[in-house]
Amino acid sequence: MIATFQDTTSSVSGSSNPWVGAWDFSYNDTTFNTDLPFGPNVGWYYADPGTYTVAMAMVNAAGCQDTAYNTAMITVHELPNVGFEADTLVSCDYPFTVTFTDTTAGAASWIWDIDNETVPPAPPGNDWSTDYTDSSFSHAYTDTGCYNVSVIVTDTNGCVDTAKYDDLICISTPVAEFIADTI
Repeated sequence: MIATFQDTTSSVSGSSNPWVGAWDFSYNDTTFNTDLPFGPNVGWYYADPGTYTVAMAMVNAAGCQDTAYNTAMITVHELPNVGFEADTLVSCDYPFTVTFTDTTAGAASWIWDIDNETVPPAPPGNDWSTDYTDSSFSHAYTDTGCYNVSVIVTDTNGCVDTAKYDDLICISTPVAEFIADTI
């Protein structure tokens, strides 16, 4: 997650940003670690889930110091652990109906692509088309072949992740043949 911060410091005289200082984006209430030197507008990338206190230490030309803390200002949530189930995966004939059910804890919305179709014009490498937006649904496959199944899940915290399984659903109609050799 990328968070941006804006310095709103002012001096007694009213001029803004008369200070020099530093930012600590994961202050631990004990030690100030300079993550970035002072800048009036800065951004910081939080790679790990957790709750972070942000601190800004400032010193003006007269040597006066101040530190601003914002406890538990940033919360980075875990990505959803996206998963789903299909009630059956293989068939020898079509139409073949499969029921898909999302198993992601805390899921709030879904975008499914279950049939290998693309909506032109699709950029190279993008084979996505939205087929369903429900947590559970049934789909009838009407032709032979193996089909990729993907779902993008957004959880209740607004975090997004994807699960994709290539060739998950396969429909193959057998063709019986033989050769007779006559002598």
